[in-house]
Amino acid sequence: MPPEINTNSSQPVNILLDQKKSSVLKVFLNQKDKQFYLQEISILSKVPIATVHRILQKLIAAKYITQLNVAKFKVYQFNNSPEMAEQMGSIENIIPKDKTIIDIAVARLKTILGINSIILHGEITEAKAGILIIGDNIDNDQVKQVSSELKEKFNFTLLPLVMTQDNFDHMRENDMLKGEIKVLYVKKVP
Repeated sequence: MPPEINTNSSQPVNILLDQKKSSVLKVFLNQKDKQFYLQEISILSKVPIATVHRILQKLIAAKYITQLNVAKFKVYQFNNSPEMAEQMGSIENIIPKDKTIIDIAVARLKTILGINSIILHGEITEAKAGILIIGDNIDNDQVKQVSSELKEKFNFTLLPLVMTQDNFDHMRENDMLKGEIKVLYVKKVP
């Protein structure tokens, strides 16, 4: 039977409620024996340094992280005590893995017949992303189904634009694609 989790502020459930907190904790979980400087944690977690500092104070209070004073510097390290190791075993399962909603979308979309490539178009926000789906004879209803599932399950709006390779090439040649373009998937040709 899993350990009972209290909901006071020093317990895992409240500490890991948001993405920034779990990103900071992931830095330590990925390298449990390493000591990190504040700026290093900020860079690795992609969380602003002031926010990292506030999060670290909570993690230290909850005894997940220890603060060590080395000369005039402070370094932070995962608390490797046996009690913490037991508790963290269940916490690691709570923290979402590095799989994103876009990864889930691509995994579902690439199974649809006719899709040759999927391209991220523009910026991904917490609520939405635009993608270009390129191929021939693509079933738009299946694409809409994937978009609906993402909206229902994650409250994330996927904005797909289905087109042929010729249409995509035409848009690119005529500078009609504004913003960042990132290839997410290309079908392997046997």
